[in-house]
Amino acid sequence: MRKTYRVELTVEADEELGEEALIDLLHENPAFGDGSVELVEMACWQEDRPDELESEFYVCRWPNGDFSVVTAPTRKAAIIALDEWAGAHVSQLSPMEFFMADFRLTDEGEIELNEFSEATREAILDVCYPELRDVLAEDGLTAERVAAAVARERTRLWHDQPEDEPTTELGKRIALEMGTSAVVADHYAEEIVSRILESDAGENGKPN
Repeated sequence: MRKTYRVELTVEADEELGEEALIDLLHENPAFGDGSVELVEMACWQEDRPDELESEFYVCRWPNGDFSVVTAPTRKAAIIALDEWAGAHVSQLSPMEFFMADFRLTDEGEIELNEFSEATREAILDVCYPELRDVLAEDGLTAERVAAAVARERTRLWHDQPEDEPTTELGKRIALEMGTSAVVADHYAEEIVSRILESDAGENGKPN
């Protein structure tokens, strides 16, 4: 009598692996050699890990076409910082290897952006505005074509916004009350639970 087992496998690799490569990897297991084990179904996806160290700079491409740049060691830290403005999703962030910008001080005492470095501008166009980038690279560029590309970029992601949900009931309540992202809500929930555990600790550091 054959039995069916459902196994969850997490694989870390230095390069992107397709589903065929993962199937070959699984079939290297000796259990597949004699036919006693058969792979019936397989689903493959790339998992976002907001706690993983990636970069010093992150660019967040907001659904309305705007973008923000933040310094942070991980995507989770970047999302928590960006919560000052709005709730960001992990998939909206992209690491940047380099960021350089020049600012000026106005007569009114305001700080304004003067310009980005060429490398920074190209990186932002690649990540945030691929359609506008392609239009700017075409011959016979006109103001009308640029305006049309800008209009598309401002609405391109509006109806394809990612959804997420906090992993805890406390996080879900925080997200509902604050209107924040799942990562930030779970972060606050962890802090609340940690403070509760610390306040309940006895003299010997053991919960009462």
